[in-house]
Parts: sequence; C-alpha cells; structure tokens
Amino acid sequence: MGLAGAYNNNVLKTSLENLSKDDKAIIVGYKGEILKSKAELEQENVTVLSMDSFKSDEEVSKLITTLTSAFYDDNLQVKSIFTEFVSAMDFKPKVTQVLPLVLEDKEDDFVRLEDEIDFEPSKEILLKEVMSLYIETLVTGLYKEALTSEHSARRIAMENATKNSEDLLEDLTREFNKQRQAKITQEISEIIGGSEALK
Repeated sequence: MGLAGAYNNNVLKTSLENLSKDDKAIIVGYKGEILKSKAELEQENVTVLSMDSFKSDEEVSKLITTLTSAFYDDNLQVKSIFTEFVSAMDFKPKVTQVLPLVLEDKEDDFVRLEDEIDFEPSKEILLKEVMSLYIETLVTGLYKEALTSEHSARRIAMENATKNSEDLLEDLTREFNKQRQAKITQEISEIIGGSEALK
C-alpha cells in the first residue's frame, strides 16, 4: 500500500540488491509488481500474493508447502526480505535465511539429546512435521513485523504531512496578512494624497 513514506522504496531497494534474474520470488503486496519489473525476474518464477493472503489459514498453508517443497524437493535456499520492526520510529529492511536453518555454534559440553532418545516416528518424519510448524510460525511472524513497520511508517508519514501542511498554512496566512496590510496602507496613502490635492 502507499502513503507510507520511503517504506516501500527501502524494501524494494534491498530486494533488488539481493535478487538475481534466475531467482524465484513470492511477493506479498501489490507494490511488489514494481519489483517484478525492475528485477527483470522471469514471469513464471514470480508469484504476487495480496496482503489478505495471511488472513486465510488455507493460503498460509499453501505458502508454507511451497516454501518447504522448494527446499526439500528443489534444494533451494529460502530467504525472506522484510522490514524489521525495531521501534515505533525505527524500522529497516532485513534479509533473513529461512531454510536451511542456521544454528549458532553450541558449547562443547552441550549434550546431544538425539543420541539418547529413540524417535517414533523417525527423526526425518518428525523433523519435517516440526519444520512446517516452525516455518509457518516464522513466516507469519515476519509478515506481522513487516505489517507493524508499515503502519508505523504510515503514521510517521501522516504526522510529517500534517506538520508540513500546518507550516504551509502558517506561511500562507502570514503572506496573506502582509498583502492585505500592504493594500490597506496603499488605500490610506491614496485617500491622504487625494485629500491633500483638494486643499
């Protein structure tokens, strides 16, 4: 959506820096159509979803299935480019790797539970089920964070627009009063000049 200041331009710029022509992209929001043309992505590699897609559990499930399939079946990296919400006044575009998972290095004394536990069903099946839930939670969280950032950007843009309009109104009022005063002074001067001529 518009009326959000530089919000869309910032995330588009970050996207262009991180996308190549052959990448597959799922874009949320119709402003993404700009990205589709600027990044020169192949038409068949781009899907544009409306913002309402995240209101439907069915649509979210479809998206998660698409993302996990891209990773498991096509061996593709899955990354998210979104706007990270830091505070009401601070939000910035960020690139996050969704799949494969990037785990922090653990301490040497970390106990590996997988060696001590028998999994039923198998670790692989269990991991796929848990991964779907994890990815759904992560992607929904990133969407909510981007949406919060967008609302903050829109509020700031509207505050700035209101302040600018008030400043403009003040300047115009001052200019109007100056012109009116000049006209009154001119009329008084003409009246005085006319009365002096009659003497």
